[in-house]
Amino acid sequence: MKSVIIGAGTYGEVYLAYLQEAGIEIVGFLDDNPRYINQKVCGIPVLGELDFLACLKDKYDVEAVYC
Repeated sequence: MKSVIIGAGTYGEVYLAYLQEAGIEIVGFLDDNPRYINQKVCGIPVLGELDFLACLKDKYDVEAVYC
């Protein structure tokens, strides 16, 4: 199931590891902090700000959001 994580900081990294261990496919992060936009966290892209959430289903076929 393709998913995203809200928050690309330290807690987002920890959550990423937990979700990947559970077999969940993370396609990216969302974060309002400008320093994370267009960066990668643990090899996973920060796709945009929280406003981008509405576009995720169509663009990335995202089925779940974790925060």
